[in-house]
Amino acid sequence: MSNQKRSEDKSSQTSRNENRRDEERREGGSAENRREEDRERESRRDEEQRRERRDEEQRRQE
Repeated sequence: MSNQKRSEDKSSQTSRNENRRDEERREGGSAENRREEDRERESRRDEEQRRERRDEEQRRQE
């Protein structure tokens, strides 16, 4: 195998590794965003449930 061919193989491997790292970083970021959105959604749902219980308690007391 020529030195040039070996060099090309090595650079293409490096390029693939960099692409994979970039992709993992993007996916990691989006996964973190999804977790954040899930937490916000859960928080809103909890708040809504508390409000409903409070309203129900008030209706019972009236």
